[in-house]
Amino acid sequence: MSYDKFDDLITTGALYFCRSDLFSDPFEGSIPTKDVEKREADFEDISKKFEDFSEDRRQSWFEESQIRFRARHRVEMQSWFINCWHLSEYESAGMWHLYGDKENTVSIQSTYATFKELLPDFSFISMVKYIDYRTDSLLRGGWNIAEPFKTKRLSYEHEKEIRALINDDDLDIKEKLGKTLNASELKRKREGGPYIKGQNDIKGYKVSIDLQSLIQSIRVPPNASNDQKDKVKALIRKFGFDSNIVQRSEIDVDPVY
Repeated sequence: MSYDKFDDLITTGALYFCRSDLFSDPFEGSIPTKDVEKREADFEDISKKFEDFSEDRRQSWFEESQIRFRARHRVEMQSWFINCWHLSEYESAGMWHLYGDKENTVSIQSTYATFKELLPDFSFISMVKYIDYRTDSLLRGGWNIAEPFKTKRLSYEHEKEIRALINDDDLDIKEKLGKTLNASELKRKREGGPYIKGQNDIKGYKVSIDLQSLIQSIRVPPNASNDQKDKVKALIRKFGFDSNIVQRSEIDVDPVY
């Protein structure tokens, strides 16, 4: 992560969960072609049961239903918030290259089990599955609304990503995250029944976590200067961390000839 994000993490003691539709990957939260075709076939079958409809009316209903479904899914994407990690037993030069730079990057290290244990009960953790969106399917005996947000294209497989996810469509969760419910949400919580979700103006959530337990080591990037390492040490000392957990990248070792 950038040093600025690291500074914010240490200062606030909170992980940042970004809204899914704000990631740079245009396929984030999308549905594979095969599943879209299955959905369209299902709606086509439903339309044929409307015996009183003319063919033009059936076609119009089908097209409008697909437009509504796509619009609802795009709104649903705004309910999912994600915090991303790289899962590996060793450092990756490729990940340093893609997500860092020599002067302004820090990496924190933990374990899957520790991360999972420390997350609040309204969040869950998942390994990302990498698929071919042209030929693969997310349907496994039914539709899981979280599945598109745990899946990425094969071209991202090098990331070996795990994610912590939050869905703030659950109003109890939204309140736990410190957000005030609007009038429509309060009515839904009080009375139940149908609820039409509008645009979400929340771009992300900061979720408090026990950083002292989470962070096992902190790495500065390959070829980082001593000043950069000292800067990281000085910051974490202010918040009660042992500065000895700050280490140089394992990639920095000298070769033997």
